[in-house]
Amino acid sequence: MRWMLRIVLIAACMAMVACSYAQDNITPVIGYVLTEPRVAQMSDGKYCVNYEIVIANATKSDYSLEEIRVVDPARSDAAIKTLRADEITKQIYIPGADKPASKISAGKSGYIKIDLTFDSKDAIPEEVEHIITASADTPILLVPQPAIGRIGRSRVYSGPAVVIGPPLRGANWAACVVGADGAHRNAVMPIGGTWVAPERWAVDLIQLGKGNKLRAGALEKNESYPQYGREIIAVADGFIETAKDGMPDIPAGKSPELKTIDDAAGNYIIQDIGGGFYALYAHLQPGSLKVKNGDAVTKGQAIALLGNSGNTTGPHLHFHVIHGKLPLGSDGVPYVIDSFTVRGTAISKDGLQSEFESGEPVTVKTAKDDGPRSMKMPADISIIDFEE
Repeated sequence: MRWMLRIVLIAACMAMVACSYAQDNITPVIGYVLTEPRVAQMSDGKYCVNYEIVIANATKSDYSLEEIRVVDPARSDAAIKTLRADEITKQIYIPGADKPASKISAGKSGYIKIDLTFDSKDAIPEEVEHIITASADTPILLVPQPAIGRIGRSRVYSGPAVVIGPPLRGANWAACVVGADGAHRNAVMPIGGTWVAPERWAVDLIQLGKGNKLRAGALEKNESYPQYGREIIAVADGFIETAKDGMPDIPAGKSPELKTIDDAAGNYIIQDIGGGFYALYAHLQPGSLKVKNGDAVTKGQAIALLGNSGNTTGPHLHFHVIHGKLPLGSDGVPYVIDSFTVRGTAISKDGLQSEFESGEPVTVKTAKDDGPRSMKMPADISIIDFEE
């Protein structure tokens, strides 16, 4: 009797498994969202949601990603964005791959950057999910060709933004390399046993001088740049977690010699701004730090001078907010600045790199809606003023 009962139980379990397999497709490409996406409220009126999907090919066959559809599962899978093979090639990173491609070799893994833009806050979904269409070079038994699977369902964080004050004073600051394009967005690194995107919402702040020029002198002289030596101020009340000094400023336009990952930020300050969030002020002038580990600081207090130390090609303030105290080992989050003024937007084919190298004036385009901003994040290559 017990033997018969075992057979019945085993049969029931097999039926349940078969039913489960009938309902669920085998997904040769698997993945998940790296961290819960957060909304950035930009000064140009847009709402941006940038994040990464960690992906892996769980088979012995190479797979080509034909399409990734970002959908809203709460709205009957309404399409938010569709990435075709050419766009996937631009946004994917597979360690060890010979060149960027939408193909994932057997057993390989990596990540894909997803950048969403919305015209209104109401259009932002509460959740996102990703429907992937992929074809195998060598078809696999029991796996449809092409294979269509769902991965990476995640809630979109809808809580309050991190609020800060400006990190600098004065006019004509250019907010560079913000958001979807550029080196900051590509700085996703394997640290602490996982992928980390500390610079997802980082900004490089440089200043336009007379005639909207980025420098008034030789390219290699740091003193040629109007922002060099400007006072950097605390963006909030808080405590100094780390204050690192001792690295020299390097000549502008020169490649730095870095020995450790900690050298990348040069001389830097990590400030605890509350709520588990920390602000990084990087590339500071050697000997200019006015604070030390453990010091209490107040919003607007001078803490250092802008320099050119670390992984940099010219004087600027690299600033970002992270959920954690490690400058490159913590998750980067968007923030809003309580008050600033938009003067216009720089027109540049390469994020002001050509203007930096040539010394030619920066073309600034103005718009009717330029002016004061409150609780926004500066958009890429926007020209902004902070209070003196």
